[in-house]
Amino acid sequence: MTNCGISSPFDPILLNLHFLSVIRLDDNNLSTIVPEFLANFTKLTTLSLSNCNLRGEFPNKIFQVPTLQELHLYGNEKLTGTLPDFSQNGSLRELVLGRTNFTGSLPDSIANLTTLTEIDLSSCNFFGPISSKMENLRDLVYLDFSFNSFTGSIPLFRKAKKLNYIDLSYNNLTGIKGNIPIVPTSLIYLSIANNKLTGSIPSSICNLYQHQFLDMSNNSINNKLPPCLFQMFDHLSVLNLGRNRLSGIILDTFLSNCSLKTLDLSNNNLEGKVPRSLQRCAFLEVLDIGNNKIRDTFPCMLKTLPSLHILVLRSNKFYGDLQCHIANQTWSTLQIIDIASNNFRGALLPHYFSSLEGMMKSRNPEPRLHYLEVEFTNYGLYYRNRVTLTLKGQEMEIENILEVFTSIDFSCNNFEGEIPEVLGDLKLLYLLNLSHNALTGRIPKALGKLTQLGSFDLSVNQLSGRIPDELASLTFLAFLNLSFNQLSGRIPRGNQLQTFSAESFEGNTGLCDFPLKKLCSNTKMNGSSQPRSHSDDETVDGKYISFALGSSLCFGIVTWLLLHSTRYNELVDRLLFRIFGEHKKAGRNRNRRRSR
Repeated sequence: MTNCGISSPFDPILLNLHFLSVIRLDDNNLSTIVPEFLANFTKLTTLSLSNCNLRGEFPNKIFQVPTLQELHLYGNEKLTGTLPDFSQNGSLRELVLGRTNFTGSLPDSIANLTTLTEIDLSSCNFFGPISSKMENLRDLVYLDFSFNSFTGSIPLFRKAKKLNYIDLSYNNLTGIKGNIPIVPTSLIYLSIANNKLTGSIPSSICNLYQHQFLDMSNNSINNKLPPCLFQMFDHLSVLNLGRNRLSGIILDTFLSNCSLKTLDLSNNNLEGKVPRSLQRCAFLEVLDIGNNKIRDTFPCMLKTLPSLHILVLRSNKFYGDLQCHIANQTWSTLQIIDIASNNFRGALLPHYFSSLEGMMKSRNPEPRLHYLEVEFTNYGLYYRNRVTLTLKGQEMEIENILEVFTSIDFSCNNFEGEIPEVLGDLKLLYLLNLSHNALTGRIPKALGKLTQLGSFDLSVNQLSGRIPDELASLTFLAFLNLSFNQLSGRIPRGNQLQTFSAESFEGNTGLCDFPLKKLCSNTKMNGSSQPRSHSDDETVDGKYISFALGSSLCFGIVTWLLLHSTRYNELVDRLLFRIFGEHKKAGRNRNRRRSR
C-alpha cells in the first residue's frame, strides 16, 4: 500500500489483524500517531512507515517485537522517541529512523542486535558517544549517523567485513586518540566531514581497494597527503579533503585510468604546481584547489577534459596570462570558473569567453535542471558537489549546485584593457565578477543581453564613459556594483538600476541622477537621453521599485535555498523552472534516500 494516497489514521480494524507479518504504508499522509497495539502483532516482520507525516511519540514496545526484522520510519519529522534498551538479541536487520525527531544517547545494548545490517539515524537529535560495542556488529553493511551531535571516538568496525557505507558527517567526533581511524577494507563510501578530527591521514586509508567516495572535509587534519593516495584514483570517484590543514604538494602521479569525478583540496596549505597528469582524469567534473599556496601558470591542459563543470583556482599564487595554445579546444561543459585573488595579468581576450560554450544559450537551448552530483548506485544515493563563491559581495558555500548555475569570477587580479563584447553571448551567465582589476574603456552594451544575470560586479577598475542604457533591461539583477571607476553621465532610468543604493555607484565623480544625490543638469550630457525636471530626477516610478524588489526577492530565495538543506530541492526546481522558462520537469525527483 505504498504511496496510495491514504490520508486517514490507522483504521481500528487493524487491531484485529494481529496475524499480519508485513505492513508497508510508505509515502502516505497518515498524519497520526503510531498505535501501540502494533506491538501485539506477534508475527510482524516488517513495519515500513517512511514519509507518512507521523507525529507524537513512537511506542518503545514495538522495538521489542521479537519477530521484527525491518523498521523504517524515515522522513517523519514530527515523530519523537528514544532508543530502548535492546536487552534481547532480537532479529532486527534494518533500523531506519533518519529525518525524524528521535533523540537521546546510543545505548550500549545496541550491540545485542547482532543481525543488524543497516542502521540509519541521520538528521535526528542523538548525542553522546558512539558505543565502542558496535564493533561487534559483524553483519553491518550500511551505517548513517550524519547530522547529529555525536561526540568522542569513532569505532573501528574491524569485525564488519561487509561494511561498505559509513556516513558520520556533521557531528562533533574527534577520531581515535587524535588520529583518523582504520576502516574496513570493504568500504566503498566514507564521509567523516564536518567533525573535529585531528592528526594526519593514515597510509592505511590506501588499503581501501574498493573505495569510491572519500570525504574528510571541514576538519583539522594536518600533515602531508599520503603518496599512496594518488594510486587510488583508478577506483576513487570523489576525494574531498577541503578545509583542513594539509601541506605539501599534489603529486604529479595521476594514473592513465583515473576515474575521479570530484577532487576538492581547497582551503589547505598546499604548494607546488597543478599536476599536468590531471589531464588523464577524463571523467573529472569538479576541480577545486582554491585557497592554497599553489604557484603556477594557468593549467591549460585542463581544457582537454571533456566533462569539467567547475574549476576553482581562487586565492593562490597563479600568475601570467590565460593564453592556451591548444587548437580547437573549448569549455563545452564548464559552468563555474573562479580564478579570483591571484596574480593573473594581461588583456581579457575575446576567445577566453567565446570558448565557454556551456554558458551560451544558443548552443544549449534547453538546460536541464539537474544537480551536479555523483551517484552512489548501491543505495540510490547521490553525492552533492559544493563550492564556495562570492555572491552579493560575500563568500558563500553553495551545497546544491544546479547544472544551470553559471559563474565567472576573475576579480582581484591584474587584468587590463577593455571588456570583450563577446561576453554578451554567454546568455546563461548568472554571476559575473571582474572587480579589482585594471580594466579600461567602456562597459559593453552587449552585456545588456545577459538576461539571466543576477550578480554583476565591475567595481574598482578604470572604466569610463556612460553606463549603457541596455543594462536597464537586466530585470533579474539583484546585486550590482559599479563603484570606484571613472564612469560619467546620467544613470540610466529603468526597471532595475535606480533601485540600487548609492553604494553601487559611489566613487564615480562624473555620474549623476538617482540614487546619487548629485542631480544632472537639464541639458544633454555625453549623449544622454532627453532632459527631465527635478521632480523626475528625484522620483522613481513605484512599479519599477515593485518589480526590482520582486526579482531581488526571487534572487534571495534562490540563493538561500541553494545554501541550505537538500530538503528544499523540489521547491528550488519548481522556482527555477519558472525563472528559466521551462514548462515541464526534466529528470526524476531525487530524494536523498528512497523509501523501501
